[in-house]
Amino acid sequence: MSKPNQSVAFGSPGIEPRWTHGGKDGVGTAYAASSRIWFTFWNGIITEVYYPTVDRPQIRDLQYLITDGKSFFHDEKRHLESKLEQLSYNGLGYRCTNSDPAGHYAIVKEIITDPHLACVLQHTNLTGHESFISKLRLYALCAPHIEVGGWGNSGYVARVAGRTVLIAERKGTWLALGATVPFSRVSCGYVGKSDGWTDLHGNYQMDWAFDHAPDGNIALTGELDLAGTREFTLGLAFGNSQHHAVSTLFQSLSSPFAEHRKRYEEQWARSSANVLPLEKTSGDGGKLYRASFSLLRAHEDKSYPGAFIASISIPWGEAAGDKDQGGYHLVWTRDMVNSANAMLAAGDRATPIRALIYLSVCQQENGGFAQNFWIDGEPYWRGVQLDEVAFPILLAWRLKCENALQDCDPYPMVSRAAAYLVRHGPVTPQERWEEVSGYSPSTLASNIAALICAACFARKRGDEATAKYLEEYADFLECHVESWTVTTHGTLLPGVARHYLRILPERPDNPNPDEDPNHGNITIANRRPGARNVFPAKEVVDAGFLELVRHGVRRPDDPIIVDSLKVVDAVLKVDTPFGPCWRRYNHDGYGQRDDGGPFVGWGRGRAWPLLTGERGHYELAARHDTKPFLRAMEGLASSTGLLPEQASDGPDQPQVHMYRGRPTGSAMPLMWAHAEYVKLLHSVRDGKVFDLIAEVAKRYLGGGADRQLFEVWKFTRQARSVRCGYVLRIQVPASFRLRWSGDEWHTVKDTPSSTTTLGVEFVDIPIIAAQRAPIRFTFFWTANDNWEGRDFMVSVI
Repeated sequence: MSKPNQSVAFGSPGIEPRWTHGGKDGVGTAYAASSRIWFTFWNGIITEVYYPTVDRPQIRDLQYLITDGKSFFHDEKRHLESKLEQLSYNGLGYRCTNSDPAGHYAIVKEIITDPHLACVLQHTNLTGHESFISKLRLYALCAPHIEVGGWGNSGYVARVAGRTVLIAERKGTWLALGATVPFSRVSCGYVGKSDGWTDLHGNYQMDWAFDHAPDGNIALTGELDLAGTREFTLGLAFGNSQHHAVSTLFQSLSSPFAEHRKRYEEQWARSSANVLPLEKTSGDGGKLYRASFSLLRAHEDKSYPGAFIASISIPWGEAAGDKDQGGYHLVWTRDMVNSANAMLAAGDRATPIRALIYLSVCQQENGGFAQNFWIDGEPYWRGVQLDEVAFPILLAWRLKCENALQDCDPYPMVSRAAAYLVRHGPVTPQERWEEVSGYSPSTLASNIAALICAACFARKRGDEATAKYLEEYADFLECHVESWTVTTHGTLLPGVARHYLRILPERPDNPNPDEDPNHGNITIANRRPGARNVFPAKEVVDAGFLELVRHGVRRPDDPIIVDSLKVVDAVLKVDTPFGPCWRRYNHDGYGQRDDGGPFVGWGRGRAWPLLTGERGHYELAARHDTKPFLRAMEGLASSTGLLPEQASDGPDQPQVHMYRGRPTGSAMPLMWAHAEYVKLLHSVRDGKVFDLIAEVAKRYLGGGADRQLFEVWKFTRQARSVRCGYVLRIQVPASFRLRWSGDEWHTVKDTPSSTTTLGVEFVDIPIIAAQRAPIRFTFFWTANDNWEGRDFMVSVI
């Protein structure tokens, strides 16, 4: 390999780097694990390309620039009219036609990856009247953002085996750009200063030919030599050295594109051959179902089997720079378990077990899971969401029920996660919208269900004591759901004063929480500067309480559920051209701004298609018609079968490309939404909710006459009162002897604590019907041979 005499570009380090639009039109990768590369597509061009794992974006975009050298300059993204189609029924390859608005020419591209190598292939055909297109000059423009960053990239021109290639490198990862036709002119430059776009836009001529652009925000530009042809294949390859990247590029370009495409499509066809025929319950002939299944598969990493990211996108990436490394290309256990369950719902029994094994390895030493993390398990955001601790237990139990665990034993993970829930609940530091701590109906639903599943695991292993304890803790949560999360003073809908809250806010470190859902204020994140952001908690709602129905904790005809839906529909429902959709919660600020601008710190929350799927599951449970919800999700998807995180819910604004029911600049595709759709198809086919847990429903919907009710006191949540007929359980994480009295210390009892396998010890005090005096108690710590030195009191109601 050789490099010409180095001429260094001016304008270092370039303008501040940014990513690209978060709403993708297409996502592609080969099914084979050997092809460790993924591409995204938006507005007629390739955007982020991920390598060697699905969480590592390596470029900002790759597009063509077109000029006649004297009278006009076009870039594909800004100036051409784009049409995107899928190449096949199951695969993730695309045909894009970018047309000159004046009708003089079009660029027809077919985009796939090499079926076995880390190379994106874009077969290109320049069409139009020969008298016009013969005058055109076509340039490839690539903006490297190697190793998840726009700063610090270095670009080179290299001569390899007699061919000129464009090279970029950062932190040991290399990129190589070339084609089946030669480059007649090449340059490396700094974005906004000396790059090819700036050069051509100025006078329609490529005046600069720099060989080197070190350490900055760079772009690579190459003019394609179209003498004698209008058809060629462009390749973008990656490797861990220059030799590796260039060798991969040349290997890929050496085989005809048609052969690559044939193998690419055959791989995807084989991968989908045994999926369940759920398209029979769809309204679009299975188009969204097949796309959803392939997209879910594509979001699993190929180096870390079982690792699923939430979305191969960076929401509002055009406003995000190097500091915004995470995007949605991270693992959230909530999103990941939904993806794994959707694969199971589609008939894939192998993928979910890989997901469970991966999660078991990612579990933290204390039994919890990070809020989200990179593919290698390294936490990104370090918040705690109790539903994300519960979801892996639910996946394990689902696989157990499906007899799909193979030789995997999930119990070590399950028991540690269950112990975490027992020790750290019921207040979650964050609910599923990742913003507020407190008592959340959706989090409580997942925790109750997970604890019952964990108890089933323990009982099957012969550990009756642990099973009983877990069930009793679940019962404690279940019998408090309404008292913690249902207001009786609601004001949002006249005539409905009793309904579920989004969350009763409370700090997880407050040992004396106010558990009255008629009290308390909630601070809403992401509000416009200067706008009101504090509201009474009883006046902020979401539909998270439907998880109580989904898992079998509450009946669909429960009067509070029914009334709460009336409130949700009055406050959050959006009627789109395709059917109903819902916003997350009132006053939400996470979404596209009113003027169409990106979310940057504040905006307006929009409608979420996944919530249409959740509502469809409720309507199925309630024995209502589910067709409107399936049809709405199908309509909210793109023409290539991608579901957005958020859809526009206001009037059309053509000037900023905002149309009611169409994607915003948030993440697309969102795997949670695709998972919800696939599960809804399965649920409708079977006539029952796929996520319903029979053991939970049996316990809580079957009467529950033999269940003892509990009040749990612990140092992190010191219960103020207990009802007659309940058992007061004193639970702490160390061995103790409880000295207590039910008659104001006139008589005293000493009770040694009972041990559990969960890292807690407890003493139970039954509260008889005649009890009137408070229960007073203190602790003798047996390990340290000392008294607590203070008394505690729980009043009796």
